[in-house]
Amino acid sequence: MKLMLKDAWIDTIGDTRGVLASIVAESQHDPDLAAEFRKRLISPASALVAERIRRAQADGQVAADIDPHRVIELIYAQLYYRLLIAPGPHDEAYVDDVAELAMRGLRPARQNDRPATQDDTGTETER
Repeated sequence: MKLMLKDAWIDTIGDTRGVLASIVAESQHDPDLAAEFRKRLISPASALVAERIRRAQADGQVAADIDPHRVIELIYAQLYYRLLIAPGPHDEAYVDDVAELAMRGLRPARQNDRPATQDDTGTETER
């Protein structure tokens, strides 16, 4: 999922963040531009991610009853929010974190899923 999201976002926008933000802004007032934007960028990227989500559902990695397009909205809302509202890095680490949060959700990790840390003596302990 992370690789697919990276391909669909970072590799697509590259160094064009400002241009993309301008197109999104202008699309709010130009229905023809909005339709072309969805046709050329949003729909192809969404189709790739939706297919990956369906494969994850088939493999039991994602709940079968979740609508892939709602997952896409969840993921891309964070990316566009970062692009348009709260500028910050759009690097691979950020995109990986977005995918991880979407896949894990807001549930706390089970005790045995928590990463081990080392105490002052170098002994591994659970967080």
